[in-house]
This record gives sequence, structure tokens and C-alpha cells, in this order.
Amino acid sequence: MEQLPGFGTAIGEVLLPTYKLYTPLLLKQADAIKATKRESFPYGKHPRQQLDLYTPVDTPESQNKLVIFLYGGGLVRGDKINPNFPEALVYANLGHFFAERLGCKVVIPDYRLISHEARFPSGGEDLELVIQFIQENVRHDSRGPLSLHIIGNSAGGVHLASYLFAPQFAASRRRILGRDAVDVRLSGVTFLAVPFHFDQAAAERAETLAAYFGKKRAAARSARPLKSRQGRRLHQ
Repeated sequence: MEQLPGFGTAIGEVLLPTYKLYTPLLLKQADAIKATKRESFPYGKHPRQQLDLYTPVDTPESQNKLVIFLYGGGLVRGDKINPNFPEALVYANLGHFFAERLGCKVVIPDYRLISHEARFPSGGEDLELVIQFIQENVRHDSRGPLSLHIIGNSAGGVHLASYLFAPQFAASRRRILGRDAVDVRLSGVTFLAVPFHFDQAAAERAETLAAYFGKKRAAARSARPLKSRQGRRLHQ
């Protein structure tokens, strides 16, 4: 950990050195990580719309907690199994941790990137389909609904914000909030290193942001988390 401050603060400066630093630690846990059950499923019609479901080994079926993790990648990169790490350990390590340490089922989806012609609000649309897949396919023996927590890292958090605040997802949100939640109930969200607006984005990000948001940039501003301070509730 003491080596991290020397890498710098920009994403491009820290990414590969951090991968290199942590790879030996992950390799020591490779057998344990790979022992966690991982299944892959399509959740939509696009070839990119695939997810991995991690299931705890020794946790009873009555366990009713599930975590969705949306990785980052600046809207242009990212995979549920990161090719920059050996032995397919990332993000399998995250699935393993939440499954075996906390007894949660874990879903890590791939979502459409700019190279797949992703355009706002496609990230929210993909998350909506992931939640629908969970509602229809993930079973548990608990009497209550499945308790869902969603973690969005960087660009993944942008897509989480789109789903939570954009009006086109209101009907889907109602199905996982409050009294309307039957199969799945949203219990919490975590925004991890998420850009809540792009008003001061670096110049080199302009092309990517224009490609994703395009003429819908103004509409995208209404979906960002900071707008929730104005009193809008999630189910509206």
C-alpha cells in the first residue's frame, strides 16, 4: 500500500502500475477465487449483454442478498473478466469476496461500450435488463424479496445514476422500491469514484463524451446524482 502514492493521481498513471503491484497477491488466492461457482448468462439480445453470476459455496438458499457490480472503463473499455490480469482473476476476485466472505450472490455484467454504439441512456437500459434478468431467474428460499445492492465504479456509476434518476426508468424503479417490490427490493447503492458531472472534464474526454451523450447532453444532466438534491424521489 505504501507504494501507491508514488504512482500519481491520474488514472492513466496509476492503472497499470497498480495492476502490476496487486497481481502477485491475487495469484496467491487463485485457487480460492476459482473455487467460487461462476455461471455466465445472456441478459439481452446484444452479444455484449452477458453477465456472470457468482454463488456462495456453503451459504443456505434462504440467503436473500445479491450484489450487482458495474465496473468502470471510461465508457470505452471494461470486461467482467479483465484481460489485463492473468488466470481470469479480475473481476472474479470481487465475485469471490462478496460470495464467500459475505454470503451474497453476485452479478457482474458486461454493458455496451462506445465501440458497440452505446449512446445515452444505454448504460441505464443495460442495467434495467440485468435487474429484469435477476427478477426472472435468480431464486431463493426466503419469504421476502431478494435484497439488492448495486455498486457502480466510475463509468459503471454513471450508468447506475442514469437508471436511478432518468425518468424513462421510473417504471422499472417502482418494481424494486417500497411496496411495489415483490421479487427484488433495492436496499442500497454505492457510487465508487464516479464523476457526478462532466462540466470540468479534461479536454481529451470531449470526443468520448460527445459520442456517448451527443445531443442528449442536456438530458443527461438531469439524470446525474447531484440533481437529486433538488428533492426528486427515485420512484417518480
